[in-house]
Amino acid sequence: MARSYKIIFANNQKSFAVNALALACDGSWRDAVQRYNGKHDLAFIDVKEENAAHLEEMLEQDDNVLSYLCTDH
Repeated sequence: MARSYKIIFANNQKSFAVNALALACDGSWRDAVQRYNGKHDLAFIDVKEENAAHLEEMLEQDDNVLSYLCTDH
């Protein structure tokens, strides 16, 4: 089963941040929107359930990640 994460970035210019995170946890990213609120960037990462803890650990440590939410709980 896969999990989806909604992530708010301080800067995801050209999708570099979300792409790097998705690759590191063997996931895929989608629906990136720059400056969705006029200030921050939004993207989604889909990841296999067995890799979700690894992704969450990376999200917690990344200063560029302002917030995230697993939308499958």
